[in-house]
Amino acid sequence: MLSAFLGQATKFFDKRFLLTVWFPTFLFGGAWVVLVALTIGVKDAVDWWTELPALTQAWLSAAGILGVTFVAYLCDNLAYGLVRWYEGYWPESLSWLIQYKANMHRQHWLRIGDQMDRAVEKHLTRKYNRLYARCHFAYPRDDALLMPTRLGNVLRAAEEYGLLAYNLDAPTIWPRLTLLLPAEFQSQLEQASMPLVAMLFCSALSWVFALAGGAWVFIGSDRWVLFVAVALGGLGLSRLCYESAVHRAVEYGTLIRTAFDLYRHSLLKALGLNVPKALAQERELWAQLGNWWYTFDVPVGGLAGQESPKPPGDAKPQEHVVYLALGKPSERKPK
Repeated sequence: MLSAFLGQATKFFDKRFLLTVWFPTFLFGGAWVVLVALTIGVKDAVDWWTELPALTQAWLSAAGILGVTFVAYLCDNLAYGLVRWYEGYWPESLSWLIQYKANMHRQHWLRIGDQMDRAVEKHLTRKYNRLYARCHFAYPRDDALLMPTRLGNVLRAAEEYGLLAYNLDAPTIWPRLTLLLPAEFQSQLEQASMPLVAMLFCSALSWVFALAGGAWVFIGSDRWVLFVAVALGGLGLSRLCYESAVHRAVEYGTLIRTAFDLYRHSLLKALGLNVPKALAQERELWAQLGNWWYTFDVPVGGLAGQESPKPPGDAKPQEHVVYLALGKPSERKPK
């Protein structure tokens, strides 16, 4: 039945949905079934199931699969908010916690910097390179950009790369750039993002299972060993899945950096702009474009490295503006 359902589901849901959301939801749905069986007794649960008519078993199985699919669909619609929560974009009511966690990461960031300084003093090149690579992928260089979570800092470091290397604002450029990436590179981004999001879903579901499952065992039975196993096991699995997501985010961040390096000029060409020959001029152009998209403010002298458009024919710029505003002037000559 499951294989038949998956065969039909691929017609309605894409591979991303099945691997990222549906399978984690299905696994934790199965974990709930096992937990209920352990609570009421495995023998009693098996006897109850085997005594049911075959048709009833089929209907219950189908209802379970449909329930899992419905929950997975709801979770998929919450994916954006879930990722942002794990990144550390929390509500203002938790500003104290944001500041506290960001300060913790700032202290760790400073300790790595001190270790790098000592490695330079002692000429420990390998240790310095290892620490530099760790800090390069794990934290942004500007401590004002530090996030309250490790995942947020890894992704912030990838965003900051565009600003440091090319003076471009990654959150503004990225939605436009992704539309121009080659299909092969987009496939690599998808392959890197799917396990990242899947691990975040597993982490969230494990956390919910630890709390709700622990409460179920605590209220429904006196089996303290099972209660401790569910609570600590769920929280431990949640942490393990989060660590895996952080490692996946490093790979995803590397692809983001690569996209800026290789394909940023494709966006300029798509906008009808010339690619500046000098890097300094390109950095100025990206800053102007970012300001334009945010505030619609174009420099009076035009964009850096771009030719100023000339009005058609011999018309003066002011006459051209009047023509656009009032319509074509009369062609009759005054008497």
